[in-house]
Amino acid sequence: MIPAPRNVGGDAEQLSTGKQTGPGGDVMRSPRKVSPVPTARPTRGLRQAEASAKLITHAIVEVLSGQRAANQLMPLVTPAVLSRVRHACAAANPTSSRLRHRIYALHIKHQGDAVMEVTAVLRNGARASVVAMRMELLEGRWRATILETDQHRMATRRSA
Repeated sequence: MIPAPRNVGGDAEQLSTGKQTGPGGDVMRSPRKVSPVPTARPTRGLRQAEASAKLITHAIVEVLSGQRAANQLMPLVTPAVLSRVRHACAAANPTSSRLRHRIYALHIKHQGDAVMEVTAVLRNGARASVVAMRMELLEGRWRATILETDQHRMATRRSA
């Protein structure tokens, strides 16, 4: 003969004490509360890096949009990046009307303590463009070392 399981549907002891019993009549303990894992907060260095990324991205976008002179980027970028920005500006049709792009989204991915990759999605009305760059901590300052742009969308041609 198989014994009937105990406490099926609860019993008077369970209802009066609020304790649950297991199949063997043992008191079951409530699950231990686990404290949430602390979220990683950006350290001062990471906050400074992200602030530098935003500043440099804004400056490059302003140069590519014709709102700022390219020479103002000299302390923020390497000579190779400055040359690329100047080339992108020169490649635009001189009779074109430059658009004022706004940064729609900015994504920053840290690749270590001294390197990060930054991608910015730029919007002007219904049009979108992209700027991607690699930034490195050089001589204590964050500088853009590689730059890729969607330069054919950075300016529109004025209809004649």
